Amino acid sequence: MKLITLLFATFISVIALADDGVLSSHGGNLICTQETRIILKKERLTFTQIKDSMRIDIIFEFFNPDSTRKELVGFVTPPCYGVGIDEEKAIPNISNFTVELNEKKLNYKLDKVISTDFKNVIHDSEESFVYYFNATFKKGLNIIKHSYNLSPSFISDGSYHYDYRLTTGKGWANSIIEDFELILNIKGLFTLPKDFENYSLNRWELIGKGILSDTNGLGNANTTHLFVNIQSGYLRNKCKNLKPNMDIEINNYLPLHMYEPLNTILWNPDNENNVLDKISSEQLKVARNYLFALHNYDFKNKETKQYFSKFFWYIPNETVPNDTALFSWDEKRILKKILEVENKRKNKSVQMEYWKNLIPQVRKVLNKTIVLDEKIESSHPISIQRIDEITGDSIPEALVNLGVGGAYSDELILMQVENGKPVIAKIKNKDGTISQLIAQSGASVRNGIAIKMSSEKKTIYYGTWNTDENGKIAETTMEAYQWNSKSKLFEFSSQLRDEMKPVFKNMLMTGKLDWFE
Repeated sequence: MKLITLLFATFISVIALADDGVLSSHGGNLICTQETRIILKKERLTFTQIKDSMRIDIIFEFFNPDSTRKELVGFVTPPCYGVGIDEEKAIPNISNFTVELNEKKLNYKLDKVISTDFKNVIHDSEESFVYYFNATFKKGLNIIKHSYNLSPSFISDGSYHYDYRLTTGKGWANSIIEDFELILNIKGLFTLPKDFENYSLNRWELIGKGILSDTNGLGNANTTHLFVNIQSGYLRNKCKNLKPNMDIEINNYLPLHMYEPLNTILWNPDNENNVLDKISSEQLKVARNYLFALHNYDFKNKETKQYFSKFFWYIPNETVPNDTALFSWDEKRILKKILEVENKRKNKSVQMEYWKNLIPQVRKVLNKTIVLDEKIESSHPISIQRIDEITGDSIPEALVNLGVGGAYSDELILMQVENGKPVIAKIKNKDGTISQLIAQSGASVRNGIAIKMSSEKKTIYYGTWNTDENGKIAETTMEAYQWNSKSKLFEFSSQLRDEMKPVFKNMLMTGKLDWFE
């Protein structure tokens, strides 16, 4: 007796395929074989997305030129593992399985492959399951229909795919699928093979509204896969005498992953501040609008709309609201961080202008208080080199350039605002004395000084280094002064110094001193 198998296989986290193959029995053993009599006349395959699974409906039309034959038909699926499910409790990866032959519903058995004679010919996991039943093929045309729900195969980056083995359709007597039709009732973004023979685009037909593209919108053309965005309707592929040389692979498309820095902060939330702080304000704006474009928001700004129109997945929809109702949890989190950085920059710009307006008052304070070897502004005018809010009072502190310095460094002093007036900040040194923080900033060939204002730690760091004759870092020093709201002083912190010193040295050795300004 011959064994015909229509195999479907899908693993969680492992690529697996549906398999329309042919097997036969010989001498009591089941072996793979080329079917020599039964012809596969037609296959109609329909994928319908239902929430978090795919409904698979298949209609096969077989032609039996001989007299009535009894066959054993089997469908194989690997197990589905999940949280709390071990091998002992493994279940099939498909559900709601039904099958009928010539409009008659058939009863079937479900066993693990290893418990059946299928184990001699099926080389899937020993834990795979098989649905099998006896079927009687009459002479002439026979129609097998079967349906099931398929769970997706997940990948670690959050994407998933559905796969169907089409190439084994060549295993029947005619070595082809005489009449093939594939219907995809899938909404949203996904990719799939351009074609199953010669990668031509002309066999795919979109019935409805959407976009078919051979580029992902980033200027990268793809010779083998098609990028699809279906808003309504379905996608169809019809052809005659198909001898497929590739299988069906439907992958969801995650445009959020395609744009940096959004992809970086999606998978590394702890690094999001560092990433967002480094990109330009224009890039921040693009990243913010990108999140709305993912949901096809119809931008009123012509330039913004034109920019996103180059992406295959962007189809402007005037009914999409200008809010976050459709956003995922991750998208809402990322948008919140982007807005925080944008507001911080906006405020910082205003605050910098505020400090610049205080320069006349700053000049008076410094001339009355500071005693240096050189006169203030002897080299260049006083300027506000950097500001950052490190005391928690919403008014930023400033590093003021005294206009004094050599060819490689400037003299800086830390200042605050009290009662609307600029004052020199006070520090408490490690010996307990109170003084002003006047520091150099800059670098020569073999020596360097760097200062960092950290709003996160409410600390100002002051680091120095020098190199040997070979240009290697020979020595580093580090000081850290943390704001104490009770004493109103920046107090020396040995703990923060010790934490930062190896980080500072590593930055110097790797040439990545951008954390310090």
